[in-house]
Amino acid sequence: MIPPDVYSELLTKSLPELLKLYAAGTIGKDAIEWVKLRIKKLWEKKQYGFTPEPQIASGLQRINKSDAYQRTKGCIGNNPYLNLIRLGLRIEELSEKGKIEAIANMRNNVYDKYGNDGIKILNMGSTGALMPIIQHLSDIKIKK
Repeated sequence: MIPPDVYSELLTKSLPELLKLYAAGTIGKDAIEWVKLRIKKLWEKKQYGFTPEPQIASGLQRINKSDAYQRTKGCIGNNPYLNLIRLGLRIEELSEKGKIEAIANMRNNVYDKYGNDGIKILNMGSTGALMPIIQHLSDIKIKK
């Protein structure tokens, strides 16, 4: 049985923190089993990334090297929304090429993972509004 104070502390831990605890084995046997189940549940929520198809992965790597992405990263740092912005930039490329099926798959994955906030950022990419926003943020950063 896991003591209530340990249980409440474990509930607040993120996936990386739980993985560290599990790997270290510094908690009791019951707690390790609970942590293992919690890790599985958190992973199934798809909040910690996905393994894209090779074609999508190469497109995202290209986006990582783009000027727009680098400028955004310089403006907002390692923000959780940075990944969504990268996907929004990728959606913008796919929209220009008319890859409707790839866009739909990406939208479904993003909705499952991020909900409506993710879809809003993807919509900015598909409508071409994302680049002017990045430009504006970059200009503000340069002025300051």
